[in-house]
Amino acid sequence: MILIARTSLIFAILSATMLINQDDNLLARIGMNGNYALLAAVALISAVLLSSRPSTTVAAAALLSLAANAPIEYIIGIGLNRDYYAAFLMVLLVQPIASRLA
Repeated sequence: MILIARTSLIFAILSATMLINQDDNLLARIGMNGNYALLAAVALISAVLLSSRPSTTVAAAALLSLAANAPIEYIIGIGLNRDYYAAFLMVLLVQPIASRLA
């Protein structure tokens, strides 16, 4: 029951960070724009992958998702690159799977 609640909370946080900038978020930059079902599916898959990880990893993923999906004007104003944050987020999600396969 706690795992379902934790996964639901992570899903809500990741969905909120992806909805901040719907027109130019991470999914829109890779060619998948305007589809709420796809956004929910990506957020759900990410939440399931993060559900058994430590809280610090979940917090890092939420911050990286927020930075990767932030509006371009904000990110350029502070001199950062959204693509680096997206790459770090993907590595954070996929690294445990890759380490199990190796």
